[in-house]
Amino acid sequence: MATQFFDLLVVGGGIHGAAIARDAAGRGLKVMLAEKGDYASATSSSSSKLIHGGLRYLEHGKLGLVRESLVERAGLLKTAPHLVAPLRFLLPIYDWQKRQALTLRAGLALYDVLSFGDGLPASGRLDDDDIAQLPRLRQEGLTTVLHYYDCMADDSRLTLAVLLDARARGADILNRRVVTGITALANRYAIEIDERERKRRVEARFVVNAAGPFVPSIDAMMRAPPPPRALRLVRGSHIVLPMPEPAQRDAYTLQDEAERVVFVIPWLSERFLMVGTTEVPHERDPGEAHCSAEEQNYLLAAYNRYFAKPRGAATEADVVFTWSGVRALEGNA
Repeated sequence: MATQFFDLLVVGGGIHGAAIARDAAGRGLKVMLAEKGDYASATSSSSSKLIHGGLRYLEHGKLGLVRESLVERAGLLKTAPHLVAPLRFLLPIYDWQKRQALTLRAGLALYDVLSFGDGLPASGRLDDDDIAQLPRLRQEGLTTVLHYYDCMADDSRLTLAVLLDARARGADILNRRVVTGITALANRYAIEIDERERKRRVEARFVVNAAGPFVPSIDAMMRAPPPPRALRLVRGSHIVLPMPEPAQRDAYTLQDEAERVVFVIPWLSERFLMVGTTEVPHERDPGEAHCSAEEQNYLLAAYNRYFAKPRGAATEADVVFTWSGVRALEGNA
């Protein structure tokens, strides 16, 4: 078979690879995407299923990052309303928490300003009658409950929708397409591919490594790999509990003892509650990520600190299933 030439080869069929392929194909470039497994089979199907601006990053002064994320959220609300839906989040404040209502109200007001024009309701505070009627939320020490809006998404379907749009724009996209070698030539790259047990060789002017936590393994295929980047892998795990009665329609943003954020989100037509996520260093194969017993206990403890079942706390026996995803972040710290 004759060698095919492309402007761009994208390695990785998660949301980042899909978005890069779609954007490049839309600009008239000849694009190939290679995904070794199934589309969105790793990090892009193991998220908290949220499209949000990163409210917690305001505390660190990352206004540009939050604004950029909120602009993307608004764009998805407009272009993919069948996959991205508004969801109200409740933020209970207790007298034992470090972050009290005044600080959080200021942060939510800034969040509203940065998301201006997206059509979502503004943040605010529940009145006392509404707070008293919240099912199962512990009332001891509760000073107030704030609310704000973010969005929930079907992460794997969203990835697939972006890939299909990239294909409609002319990109050559296929899963079970494994990159096995990358060789730098004078002004392009030669790429060896195992495409469903058929060997192929293609050439591309540029290669984008969008393999997420698998980035180092792709870089290592080159005889002269690019300069090593400081990456750290972080595992986020989730547990799923049966939806108690009465059903919970709002999501919750909770603060754990270390002031980290844990979400409690109605999931799958309000049949379940998703509780997540953890943030644990991951040092093994990203493809083997799973929720450890310690992570499960941590999420149960965070949930039980805020909610009470009619017959006691949620336990390991209540966990329907779990999942974990690994993110690649810049830096060693």
